[in-house]
Amino acid sequence: MAIGKSEITGMGIVLQQAIEAWGTEFEKQLEHSLEMEGYGDSALKKSIRFTVTQVQEGVRFQLYFSEYGNYLDEGVRGAGGARKTTSKFRSTDNKGKMWKQKAPKSRFKFKNSLSGKPSAKHFKDWSRKRGLSEFAVSYAVWKQGIEPTHWFSKVVDENYTESLVEALESIGARQVELDFVNALKKGTVQ
Repeated sequence: MAIGKSEITGMGIVLQQAIEAWGTEFEKQLEHSLEMEGYGDSALKKSIRFTVTQVQEGVRFQLYFSEYGNYLDEGVRGAGGARKTTSKFRSTDNKGKMWKQKAPKSRFKFKNSLSGKPSAKHFKDWSRKRGLSEFAVSYAVWKQGIEPTHWFSKVVDENYTESLVEALESIGARQVELDFVNALKKGTVQ
């Protein structure tokens, strides 16, 4: 389930405490980023956690969050295709026009088959508050995709992790390995 991983190698309990303090602040920053995007009460926010453990090489920091976090950060390309009907909410005729993609460059994509379509139950509360059909909303999300929020990418950048590296080196860490920034950018976070 967890899709954020990083390892930090070094020596000693002081190093572990420094990493735990940094991890707590990092977790707060990620939660704040989700709140700013409107996901303050989400299951994703509740899934964010980290562990710091002693390993033979030193200390390991691992960050976990639900898989949905990757989709929300990068967005999801829709299945696309041509519109079959005109929406009753639009005054212009858009029948036959292509669905607009919200995340055209995302590595994630909804499948073209109906089995790849998101379930309407996920949109039930949101749709009903707005007087919409959850099935229509689900269909539109499937065709258009999910717009990226960059909730994780905004927090995790070279400058943010650079401050951790400097702090750890100042307390005697010999080798520091931070791989989640590049792993996220390459799409290899596991």
